[in-house]
Amino acid sequence: MASPARALAPHPIRPKPVCLADKIERQLHAIQNRKVADLGLVSRVQLGIADDSAYFQAQANDYLKEITKLQGLTFEWNQSCRPKISEIQDGLNVRGGRQFVFPDLWAQLPHIPDPRYRKLHVADPEPPKILQNLEFFASGLVIHRSGTKFLCIQPVLQIAIQPFGVATFLLLHGRANPWDGKYPALLVEKRRSGHVMAFLVGGHLDFA
Repeated sequence: MASPARALAPHPIRPKPVCLADKIERQLHAIQNRKVADLGLVSRVQLGIADDSAYFQAQANDYLKEITKLQGLTFEWNQSCRPKISEIQDGLNVRGGRQFVFPDLWAQLPHIPDPRYRKLHVADPEPPKILQNLEFFASGLVIHRSGTKFLCIQPVLQIAIQPFGVATFLLLHGRANPWDGKYPALLVEKRRSGHVMAFLVGGHLDFA
């Protein structure tokens, strides 16, 4: 016979295993069936520190470490190629709250001024442009069941969005999902050229 203490003990609630393929399929289905509400254009993504990201690896070269230290854990777009972000509205109540998607393919990130150069005078030349390489931030590689390879970029702490028709910016904050403790991550198709797929998975995203 069970003791009274054991009989009254609450049943533990454990998070279920997460299938990223199912999360991606839900996003694709919502996009294809237009069950999304467009919010605006993304100008910048701010990341947190991840111990397994490329900038912490022993084999990372000095150039990678120097650029990351000066530039910070951010990447950005200019006005000509900012990706659109939308919110899924498919009526499904999913733990973790609101789900945001990129309904269009991402253009390759633009070159940015080299952060190692500083203009000290108005007559000084403009800093040279350098490539924004997402592999610098990646903490691993995810292979979809279709065979498509995605860079895993995490944790996503903030996404700066310029809403359509409004001259201001909104900040979408990434936090840990209380069900599993995981932060949002970006899965970006690994491709050297052309447009790529990108998905936000896991964690908790909200404007509060």
